[in-house]
Amino acid sequence: MALRTYAYGAAVLSAARIFQLAASFATVPVLTRLLSPSEFGVVALAMAQVTVTLFMADAGLSKSLVRVDTKDVGVWSSVFWATIIFTGAMSLILLALAWPSAAFFGEPRLGPIMATLAALPLIAGALSIPSAELMKRQKFFTMAVAEFSSAIAGAVVAIWMAFEGFGAWSLVAQNVVLWAVKAIVLITATSFRPQFTFTFDRLREHLIFARDTLGFAITFFISRNFDSLVVGKVLGTAALGLYAMAFRIMALPMNIVGSSIQSAIYPKFVELREDHRKLLQIVLMSTTAQAAFIFPGMAAVAVASDSVFTLLLSDRWAEAAMIFTLFAPAGAIQAVTILNGPLLQAIGRTGARFRLTAEFAVLWMIAAPLLALHSLEAVALGYSALTIAYLPRQLALYLHPIGGTTTQYMMALAGPTLLSIALVIVHVSIARVVHLSALEEVLLAFLELLVAYGVFVWLGWKRLREGLNIMKGVFAGLDD
Repeated sequence: MALRTYAYGAAVLSAARIFQLAASFATVPVLTRLLSPSEFGVVALAMAQVTVTLFMADAGLSKSLVRVDTKDVGVWSSVFWATIIFTGAMSLILLALAWPSAAFFGEPRLGPIMATLAALPLIAGALSIPSAELMKRQKFFTMAVAEFSSAIAGAVVAIWMAFEGFGAWSLVAQNVVLWAVKAIVLITATSFRPQFTFTFDRLREHLIFARDTLGFAITFFISRNFDSLVVGKVLGTAALGLYAMAFRIMALPMNIVGSSIQSAIYPKFVELREDHRKLLQIVLMSTTAQAAFIFPGMAAVAVASDSVFTLLLSDRWAEAAMIFTLFAPAGAIQAVTILNGPLLQAIGRTGARFRLTAEFAVLWMIAAPLLALHSLEAVALGYSALTIAYLPRQLALYLHPIGGTTTQYMMALAGPTLLSIALVIVHVSIARVVHLSALEEVLLAFLELLVAYGVFVWLGWKRLREGLNIMKGVFAGLDD
C-alpha cells in the first residue's frame, strides 16, 4: 500500500503539473502571436530576479517541518512567522531594486513590472507552511486541485489581457493570478492555523537545516537564471525572449515529472533515511523509469525542433528551435538527477546539496558572460556541455552518502540513452531521404517516440517486472 500511495501521489502531482503547464502552454500559441519576443523578454528579465526570492521563500523550513508532528503547534507557528518575516523582507528588497534594475538594463518597462511581481515572495512564503502540512498528511489531491485551478485562472486572464492589448502585462498578470488563486485554495484546505507564538529556541534545529537550503536556493538561482540576466544585458530583451522560450520548453520534463516525483517521494525518503540500501534501490529504479520516459521524448522534440517550434509558436520564433536543441541534453539530465535534492535533505546532507549547486554556479558564472559575447547558441551549447561535464562530480556527491557508485547510475541510464540516440539517427536518416512538411515531421517524430517506448518495454520487460518487485519490497514496511 505504501508503494501505491507513493505512485498515486506522484501520478496526481504529475497530472496536476502537466495540466498546469498545459494550461500555461495553451496560451503560448496565442500569446506568441499577440506579443513580441521583446515583451516576453522583459518579463523573463524581471522573473529572473524574482525567481531567486521564490526559491528562497521559506529557506527550506517547510521541508524540515515535514519531519515534525503537526501537533507540535509551537514549532509550526514559530516557523510560519519566521517565514513571513523573511519573505516579507524579500518582497521589500525586490521593490527597492525595481527601478535601479530598469536603469541598469536600459529597459524602462522593467521597473513597474518588477514592482508588481515583488508581492510573489510574500505570497509564496505564506503558502509554504500550509503546503508542508498538506504534504505531511499526503493530501496530494488537494495540492493538485490548487495547481489545476491556479493554472486555469492564470491562463484565462493572460489571454484576455493580451487580446485587450495589455502587452507584457498579460504575462505579469498570469503570474500574479496564478499565485493568488493557489493561495486561496491551499489556505482554505489546510488545517494549520498559526498561533501568535514565536520561540527562537524551537527554531534552532530547523534553522540549521535551512542554512544550507538557503545557500542551495541562491546558487540554484545563479545556475538557472544568471544566464538570463547576462543575455538580457549583452544581447537585449528580444534575444532573451527567444532564449527564455527555449529554456522554458527544455525545462518541461523537470517541472512535470521530476518535481512531481520529488514532492511525492520526499516523505518516503525521510522514513527510510537510515536504510541506505533501500534508498539506493529507489534512486536507481526511479532513475531508469524517469530516463526511459524523458530521454526519448526530449530526443524526439529536439531532432524535429524546427517543425515543432514553427507549428507551436509561429515562424517568428523559429530561431528558438536551435537553442532548444542545444539545451536538450541538459534538460534531460537535470530532469532525472533532480532526485538528489530530496534524498540529501532527507538524510541530513544538506551541505552536500549546497555544494553541488555552488560548484556548478561558480563555473556557470565564469562561462556564461564569455559565451554571451559570442551568441545565444553558444550560451545554450555551453550550458549543456557544462551539465554533462559536471555530471560525474554530481553523481559522486549524490550517491556516495548512500553507498552508490557512478557506474551503477550510468548503467541505469544506459538503455534510455542508447534508445534516444537510435531515435535521432533514424529520424535524421529518414528526413534526408524524404522531404517532409512541418506537420509530417512532427508526426514522424511522434511515431518514432511511440516505437521507442514500445521497444524499451519489449526488451526490458523482465527487468521492469524485477524492478517493480524490488520497489514493492522496499515500500512493504512503510506506513501509508
